[in-house]
Amino acid sequence: MMDEFDLTCTNSRNERPRKTEAIRRQAAEELVALMVRDGAIQSKHADTSVLDIVKVTRYGADDGYRIAKALDDSCGWDCDLDMAQHLDQFQDMVSKLVERAEKQWAQFNPREPEFASGAPVIWRGKPATVSRIHEHRPQCYELLRGEMPSNSFFVVPFEDVTSPEVAP
Repeated sequence: MMDEFDLTCTNSRNERPRKTEAIRRQAAEELVALMVRDGAIQSKHADTSVLDIVKVTRYGADDGYRIAKALDDSCGWDCDLDMAQHLDQFQDMVSKLVERAEKQWAQFNPREPEFASGAPVIWRGKPATVSRIHEHRPQCYELLRGEMPSNSFFVVPFEDVTSPEVAP
């Protein structure tokens, strides 16, 4: 089971936690421990395995096959199906760490939503509409943009949304 993520691994207590090298490293440490336990890698290679996984996931290798391929190509690994299946857990581990860190961050940085449901906003330079506050991810809106199905929305942090009057 993952320990509570330490916010000191993020850039600042005031910034929302994102997928950082520190988070990827923590996930890699947990994954490598699991792989050692299951016999997928030898314990004597654990430290270098963590460094290799952090290195190859830096630019977005996200599923087990892609991570295994990157480890084979750039780190000299010889991955088999069992390793790829273990590596397939990596992004889920990262996501859970970010989610925990976000919840912890939200407790240290309480913030009320700036926009009500139905409010027009700007997100990524384009107009959108606030549908509601997201129930599961802290301090996030559910946004609608253009002609979207009624059951579709974007989950967007409060700080990434601006008023149409403020937009450039």
